[in-house]
Amino acid sequence: MTDLADLTVPTVPDDKLPADTPPTPPPPTPPRRGRPPKDKPPADAAGKTAGRPSVQARREARALAAFGQVGLIVFAFAPADGAVIMSGAPTLAASFAKLAEVNPSVAKVLDSTLAAGVWLEVLGAIAMIAIPIAGNHGLLPAGLVGMIPTPPADTVA
Repeated sequence: MTDLADLTVPTVPDDKLPADTPPTPPPPTPPRRGRPPKDKPPADAAGKTAGRPSVQARREARALAAFGQVGLIVFAFAPADGAVIMSGAPTLAASFAKLAEVNPSVAKVLDSTLAAGVWLEVLGAIAMIAIPIAGNHGLLPAGLVGMIPTPPADTVA
């Protein structure tokens, strides 16, 4: 057995001890070519990234808007019926979107019908302008003009 007093600890010369200076940084990386990478969209609680809605979700939203517009038009003539249509529109839109998801022929008809609905929306916007103007010049019956909201009388010249 060796005696601990006989052991000698090797010494390191002072020029071999680590200095108090930080280590040298790594060399800089060369600049990347092309576009910088896109940031990833944030993920939801399920881990899915937020992005473009599914075809079914877009179809449902368009159907809901269309059924809501029908409800508003009907509401102008029969308030109770229009209210029923508007209250049932979300369920009806979701049902049609689900049906279109499993039946391609329904999807084709629904998509073409909803595309035509955009044109009806444009025509409705034009009518909201044209009917009061035509009524102002006596070109339409007063009952038809009365259904369209008009600006207050003090703003009409």
